[in-house]
Amino acid sequence: MALIRNNFTRMKNPAGTPVFNTHWGENPDAEQSIETRALGRVKDFADRKGALHEEVARALDVGFDNAYAEYAGASGVWNSVALMNKDGDAANGLSFEYEGCAKPTAIAEMVPEIMKLVATIFVLGKCKSVRLFVARAGGQIVVHRDYLEFDRGFDRYHITLVTSLGAFNGEGDHLFHLAEGGIFLVEGRVPHIGVNFNEAPRVHVGVDTAAGTPVEDVLVGPVADPDPLEFLHRPPLPAGFYETLAEAGASVTAVSVQEAFYLLNKTALCYQCNLADVYDWLDIMCQHSPDPLAVDEANTLRRKMIGA
Repeated sequence: MALIRNNFTRMKNPAGTPVFNTHWGENPDAEQSIETRALGRVKDFADRKGALHEEVARALDVGFDNAYAEYAGASGVWNSVALMNKDGDAANGLSFEYEGCAKPTAIAEMVPEIMKLVATIFVLGKCKSVRLFVARAGGQIVVHRDYLEFDRGFDRYHITLVTSLGAFNGEGDHLFHLAEGGIFLVEGRVPHIGVNFNEAPRVHVGVDTAAGTPVEDVLVGPVADPDPLEFLHRPPLPAGFYETLAEAGASVTAVSVQEAFYLLNKTALCYQCNLADVYDWLDIMCQHSPDPLAVDEANTLRRKMIGA
């Protein structure tokens, strides 16, 4: 795995963007091929930005939850702050399917401008949860699908409060940046990934509604037209890539499968590929492992993260 790991140490420049001849740009065809949708922009975001950022800092000082930290590979780099949820308990960052609407937590009272923003965009009576999604410096969630544990799951909206180009999402074949002040419907049912290579945290408001609720029943007020998404253009996989995976498999054991998996998730950011390919790459490595239990570990990870 040393060869693969060495690539990751060179994978980002000071601006936070992966290297290997990558660059940002619009891609209308790609925007049509992904499930995530840009719905609009907060009209007066520039005027609100200072107050919103102050409240973000205040909320992060008060407390955050490490729910679902196993998707991040390291506790403390991918957090949430509960503003509204099933029982109004700020200490509970988990998602629940339930009848009725979310109740505000004590932290919601400390961030009135953020809550006012949410209320001007969404029908609060349709919300199942409202959270701040916080990606710390270097934070990354692995390729996974949401809602596998639920009967129906949710529709998830994001308002981007604090971000820059070093933070991006991905699904299918594409990596893309959600611009600051944007309003997005983010599809979690497909394999997807999230990354923050900035030195500062990336903070979104995440709003969950019952699955299948029409967008027009969720959004309240008029919003500005959305900006086109920016996509990260990546070079193709290098020659001999699959041979390298097989060679690296010789050093993989059942104990180190998890580490190999996290490294492969970083590889997917550097080269053009379908993000779900990381599970096939892991299979190749484990099939060449001297440890017969490595394949079982890889299969367990696949079932847990993408359900297949």
